[in-house]
Parts: sequence; structure tokens; C-alpha cells
Amino acid sequence: MKPYTYSYSGERGPRVWQTVRVSGDKPQKYRLSGLKPKTYYAIRVQAISDRGPGVVSDVVKMKTLPVAPAVVKPADIKVHDNNTVAVRFSAPRDPEDPRKPIKEFVVHYTADDPSSDDAQWKEMFWTEPDDDFSVSIPIGGEHFKPDTKYSIKV
Repeated sequence: MKPYTYSYSGERGPRVWQTVRVSGDKPQKYRLSGLKPKTYYAIRVQAISDRGPGVVSDVVKMKTLPVAPAVVKPADIKVHDNNTVAVRFSAPRDPEDPRKPIKEFVVHYTADDPSSDDAQWKEMFWTEPDDDFSVSIPIGGEHFKPDTKYSIKV
């Protein structure tokens, strides 16, 4: 297998193509590194044979994903007599503006063994109404069976 090249360029402004040459003995996929989050890019591929460079592919346009927020530190979980649960933790900082907390969360919970591949996880979405870094998620008792142990992750 002969080598090929990946070329990429920022989608905004004049196109200046950055080129990465990939050896032909590697799988025909390549992970571009050093790209900026939430940025549009144009990407194209070109094979190289004994006769020289081949035809350049059509341009594929894409947008990189945003930076993921930090993992939620272990939560403080309280079970009340009425079978409701309160999940409290400090919100991670928004990677795009560290002065602001992340406000949207997904709570996953299961009565199954959490390490099992067969565990059936249920989920609940929560948007924290306050702008501070303290998060308190109330979960109603209708989500839980009495006298049952659950594993929760945020």
C-alpha cells in the first residue's frame, strides 16, 4: 500500500491547507490532532502511488466538538424517609468560560450491579436553576423502589 495525505484547513478566511502524510501500512483512518474546539474545518484526502499523487478527494466540511467539562466529583447523596433522594455536588467549570458553572446534567441510576454489562441504567436530565457552583438535584420517590440499593452517577 502506498502512502496518502490528509489536508485540512480552517473553514473561515483564506484557505491555507495543512498536510499530513500517512504511511500506507497503517489503517486507512487517521486522527487529526491539534484542532480547535467548536471550529469549522475542510478536509480532503489524496492517495499517492508509484505514478505520483492521485486525484484529490472532494472537500468534506465538519465542525469539531466543544471541549468536554471536567468529571463531576463524587456526589453527596441523601435518601429521605419518603424515598426521595437528594444528590449534591460542586458543578464543574465551563471549559469555555471558567467563571461559569456547568448547569445541565444527566443523572444515571440503576438497581443492577453497576459493573455488569447487562446493567439497565435509567437517566434523568437536570438543569440547575442557580448560577453558583453548588448543585442540588432532587429525585422523586417514584423513580426508586423502597428498600432497594441503587448506584448513581452524574
